[in-house]
Amino acid sequence: MNYIKRMWDKQGISYVDVSSSRIRRKLWNQCFTRFGFSFERFGRRYSKFRRSRFLTDAYVEEICSNSSIRWAYARWGFFDHEAAWNRSDYLTLTDNHEQELRNFRAQVQIDGDYICALSRDDEFYPHQNENNGRNIDFTYYLPALDRLSREGVYSLRVGAKQKAYPQEIFNKHVIDYSGRFRSEELDVLLVARCKFVLSCTSGYCLMAYLFGKPCAVINYTPLLLELPFSPHDIYIPQMIWDKERKRLLTFREIADYDLCYSPTSMTNIASGWGSLELVKTGPDAIADVALELNNVIDGKYCYSADDNYLQESFRKLFKHYHGPRNTPARVGKVFLEQNEHLFR
Repeated sequence: MNYIKRMWDKQGISYVDVSSSRIRRKLWNQCFTRFGFSFERFGRRYSKFRRSRFLTDAYVEEICSNSSIRWAYARWGFFDHEAAWNRSDYLTLTDNHEQELRNFRAQVQIDGDYICALSRDDEFYPHQNENNGRNIDFTYYLPALDRLSREGVYSLRVGAKQKAYPQEIFNKHVIDYSGRFRSEELDVLLVARCKFVLSCTSGYCLMAYLFGKPCAVINYTPLLLELPFSPHDIYIPQMIWDKERKRLLTFREIADYDLCYSPTSMTNIASGWGSLELVKTGPDAIADVALELNNVIDGKYCYSADDNYLQESFRKLFKHYHGPRNTPARVGKVFLEQNEHLFR
């Protein structure tokens, strides 16, 4: 992120770090009004919170008053996806950046399109098992990367904190950039010119948006809180298994009980709280969504009326303040077809 900020400074782009504690306190204390009640479900007692009002004007005012930004826009309490994506001020690379990227591509012999593949693993928070619900093993990606290689697409394993894998799983089309070549500058440059990003739930996707790159997001959680921003993104939500009833929860059950509406609830489930457990996205599903996005980018696939009907049916399962109801991103086509029985 520090490298991104330096690029912004050089290009004269105004920004504000909304992670600052003062702005976050303002957001929580003055922008959100909530009421709650308790209930018992799935063998545990829950405190259920429902967002009753989101005062977006107060948040926008706080952002503007703490930076040189003089314009911001929010609508109905949600991220304004349309305004964010239809823009002309994405970051660009200088000639020196382009030359450095060409040198690296020549070094690893990439002579075609490539993707950046991130799998968040235990090395990110090695001593905090409760935060590992988003993690997924990189080997789950290998069938997807193999299918992409048959389409002439290279894959770079990226990430700042990644556990080591045997080099035998890599080849000339699947490159261990994170383990062998990583630098802070190349982290940014590679995203800027990649075909798309394949990632689990991670802030890495936000860097892709700075350069207008689409993302295939798998194992997405917490499902109800917020989702990929771009209408060109495709995602697969992380599923929830009920150990007592020995079945997956339906999407309607997840929506009705506001499960995975916050990082805390996701963390509780990941820690073995109650009778629920998180289910990782499988290798076949990852391969399906990666190939879907690749084919859409190449113009090899256009969504049908039946595809769009499934997407809208999925969105309507959720409440007005849930992420899936408002995101312009699509859920994986094959995933929806295979899990339509969970719409009930």
